[in-house]
This record gives sequence, structure tokens and C-alpha cells, in this order.
Amino acid sequence: MKAEVAPGEGPSSKPRQRGRSRELVLVLAAIVLVGAGLVALTLAQGSFPLKSYRVESATMEPTLKAGDVVTVDRVTYRTHEPAVGDLVVYRMPREVMIVKRPFLKRIVAVAGDRIAVRQGKLRRNGAAANEPYIKESMTYTWPDEGELTVPEGHVVVLGDNRNYSNDSHHWTRRAPNGTEESAPFLPVTNIIGKAIQPTGAE
Repeated sequence: MKAEVAPGEGPSSKPRQRGRSRELVLVLAAIVLVGAGLVALTLAQGSFPLKSYRVESATMEPTLKAGDVVTVDRVTYRTHEPAVGDLVVYRMPREVMIVKRPFLKRIVAVAGDRIAVRQGKLRRNGAAANEPYIKESMTYTWPDEGELTVPEGHVVVLGDNRNYSNDSHHWTRRAPNGTEESAPFLPVTNIIGKAIQPTGAE
């Protein structure tokens, strides 16, 4: 009399199970290897999303002081546009570069905004900007006449310590005729990341 064989209990089931187990092991091993490769690539390129920067000067007082350390998110602007009020770490535009080290300032205008400094206040799109974080009223007028309109793909950055900050209102470049002309606009592509967490002095 032949015995009934329940599904999965026949003589060929164990080899099939071993085969499936080997396939699962191979898939898991491939996933681990790919993950390890991505980590190695990230390490090689220094592309971790967060990085710490030390504030080197007093140009962002009272918000940040020299010696403070901020955490910078280097991927935010891959999916979001820079916004007025953001604190950003950036590299100076090549044509106005003074030093190669990164700088940290606040975005005060984005593409399409019209800005000017009049009677100690920043005016954006015809209205005085609400800036409770600045150290004191500005003692300069900028530009000398009219307003500046921020072009596409650019922002304007100023330090919170407005009267002691090397920022957009100071930047110049050499014109074709050899004279110096204002160059206040920072390309968004020069922004390294958004400062998200002041961590205080180390």
C-alpha cells in the first residue's frame, strides 16, 4: 500500500528548500555588499548630509558668536528652495572671492525680490523687513539709488551684525572696463547647506 504524501513532504522537497535558502542567502549577501559599497562611496566623497562648522567671526552676532559650532544640513536644498531667514553656509562667488573658506550668513532676499537699505532698515518689495535678530540698525545706504532685483538662481545674504559683516552689500567685481562694480548676488549653487542647529561653543 502506498502511503499518502502530504504537500511539501515528498522526497524532492528538501532539495527545493535548500535551493530557496541558498537563493535567499545570496540575495541578502548582495544587499549587504551594495550597502557597504554605498557607505564606502559616501565616506570617500565626504557626502554625509550633516556637517559641523565653527563660526570664525562676530558678523552673525547676536545670533551666533565666534567659536560657536553649527550643524549644517547639506541636502535640504536638493528638494527645497532657499528661503528668506535661512542661515546658510556658502562659498563666495568666484568673481568676488576674497578667501576660499566657507562663510555663514542669513538669506534676506530670494529670486524676484526687490531690496534696498534705507534709513537703517532693510526694505524688501517696498516694505520694511521684520528682523528682530539683527544686532543694530544699519548705518549704510544700499544701493546708492533705487532697488536691486534678485535674478533667478540667486539670493542675497547679510550678516546679523550688519555694520560689521562682509556680505552681499560689500561684494564687488572687476567690470570689463577695469572699474569695480557691485556684485551682490550669491548663486544658489554656491550654498553648501542650511544651518539647522547652533550647538554653542566647543
